[in-house]
Amino acid sequence: DLLLSISESSKREAVEALDIPRERIANISCAVDESFHPASLSKEEKEKLRQRYGIDDKVVMYAPGGFDKRKNFEGLIKAYSRLPGIIRKEYQLAIVSKIHQDDRHRLERFAQKQGLPDRELILTGYVSNEDLIALYSTADLFVFPSKHEGFGLPVLEAMACSAPVIGSDATSIPEVIGWDRALFDPDSIESMTAKMREVIENREFRKSLVAHAKTQVKHFSWDQSAKLALESMENMLEKKTPESKSEKHNIIEAISQVYIIEKPEEGDLEQFAYCLSFNTREPKQLFLDISVLVNTDLKSGVQRVVRSLLLEILNNPPATYIVKPIYFDNKQYRHARKFVTQITGTYSGADLADEAVDFRQDDIYLALDITAHLVHVVKDIYAYMQRMGVNVYFIIYDILFAKHPEWWVDAVSKNLNEWLECATEVSTGLLCISEAVAGEIEEWMVQHPPKRLSPPVVKSFHLGADIENSAPSTGLPDDAGKVLEQVRSVPSFLVVGTVEPRKGHHQTLEAFDKLWDEGEDINLVIVGKEGWKVEDLFKKLRSHPEKGQHLFWLEGISDEYLKKLYAASACLIAASEAEGFGLPLIEAAQHKLPIIARDILVFREVAGKYAFYFNNDKKPHTLTDAIKKWLELYRENQHPKSNDMPWLIWKESAGQLLSILTEGSSR
Repeated sequence: DLLLSISESSKREAVEALDIPRERIANISCAVDESFHPASLSKEEKEKLRQRYGIDDKVVMYAPGGFDKRKNFEGLIKAYSRLPGIIRKEYQLAIVSKIHQDDRHRLERFAQKQGLPDRELILTGYVSNEDLIALYSTADLFVFPSKHEGFGLPVLEAMACSAPVIGSDATSIPEVIGWDRALFDPDSIESMTAKMREVIENREFRKSLVAHAKTQVKHFSWDQSAKLALESMENMLEKKTPESKSEKHNIIEAISQVYIIEKPEEGDLEQFAYCLSFNTREPKQLFLDISVLVNTDLKSGVQRVVRSLLLEILNNPPATYIVKPIYFDNKQYRHARKFVTQITGTYSGADLADEAVDFRQDDIYLALDITAHLVHVVKDIYAYMQRMGVNVYFIIYDILFAKHPEWWVDAVSKNLNEWLECATEVSTGLLCISEAVAGEIEEWMVQHPPKRLSPPVVKSFHLGADIENSAPSTGLPDDAGKVLEQVRSVPSFLVVGTVEPRKGHHQTLEAFDKLWDEGEDINLVIVGKEGWKVEDLFKKLRSHPEKGQHLFWLEGISDEYLKKLYAASACLIAASEAEGFGLPLIEAAQHKLPIIARDILVFREVAGKYAFYFNNDKKPHTLTDAIKKWLELYRENQHPKSNDMPWLIWKESAGQLLSILTEGSSR
């Protein structure tokens, strides 16, 4: 309905290039911060400033605000080199801005070709705001040779600091300077040289420039810009009528009346439909990628998290977004409508269509699942989404596969590492399930810098633990009652997690073998499906003499059964050598179940003082001794208790996650 331009030049360009009526554009101009005013420096302060940046003479200053070609550095250097030698002996050309090393070398080589000695060109690099103001205030001449600007803030900053300012007669710069005599042709080296020489040699002209600047800067203020903006919006609203059609309708109607000679092909229509969809001002969309969950619910730790977060976000969506679960079908992303109705219990049996997804700018894509198996197919889609203005986020559960590849099958480790590299390259942000994981991934990115200008944002949140709000699986095997009775009969130690190398099952079983040999009447209950690379342990568990007496390995059980085991056990053992979070710790605390945990950073973060810790080594006797000590404390009721350990419900966990997403995407 209305565009606000920052200069009359920008307004004119919008009219000419975009064919927008002038009355729909309002020039509200720009201003500078109040901190830009003449700095009062002592002789000593002025000397320190000059020493800091290698200045030992009078200064011709340029603050470009960037290093792209339109800033006309080569033109300025060439024009400065044409000044008479007697002038250049007393002056130095100082370009004040953060500069990339390649740009520095390029400009230094160009200056040498123009015959400038090293001392005559100063490239300061980054300067603080305080030093920038001081340099403006002490400059003998400020030159702004840019060929194209939207406004030209450095010009106004310099004038506000009472520098004598000259600039190009291109685009918006004449509006800011406000005096034709102070302008030159940026495409003419002769014009630029002549104007610099006029200021340097004509003391009265230089004084006039300073006096003019003091008057000119008063025409610009943020107060005035704000008033113009408000006034323009009010005028626009007064002109709008209730009968006016929507912009989208007007666009479609206008396009429908365009005369074409050849009938468009199907591909043309598809591209056109996509463009209309992408640029439609509809409510923003939050896409939740559940590609793994849709096809196979492994009931693993990650899948329980995905299921829980999915349900909470569906039940409590962010205010300004429509939540849309999606999955990749090996060709494109589709809406997971049928799956969602099934998991939420709203499926009516109707034949729902999982239509293709339309991504639009300012949407959010969040990979709830670990989509490593898709990385080769979807990497280009991720990159395309980000280029088109979609905010792309990944949940990082851990990066153990990168730190400990020996714990995984080679193909899996390779796949996960490629997924991590992809996520760091194409994402807007990485959302880690603990501060420990956030620290690890930031460290990893230092060692493996992603191929991009700046790394993605890294944030952390904590997981929830209320199983009843995660669409829990149900069902008990026939022997569940007998097993639970045996678990309750003596102190039973519960281990929860897939049986894999890092989980510490080897050490735990050997520790219990020693305890059983010593006559301890205790149980070890292992809940977790068969994993990988520990085949010898599987054989030992299945043929163990204590199996069914004091040792129980329960594979792939339901959430309902697990909840009963938490309630029946005496203690949880968290023996993992590394974790991203440690959800069983939280679930144990929820059931007021005491905890024995390996002393690793993430377990300290999650459980704090509410767990009993054992040293982080692989020696069986370390855990044996820890269990003995814990049993002594337990029998005297002196053991650490998890009753007051803080933990989140899934609603709170999802709230933390959504807060990070929506705040990050509104910037």
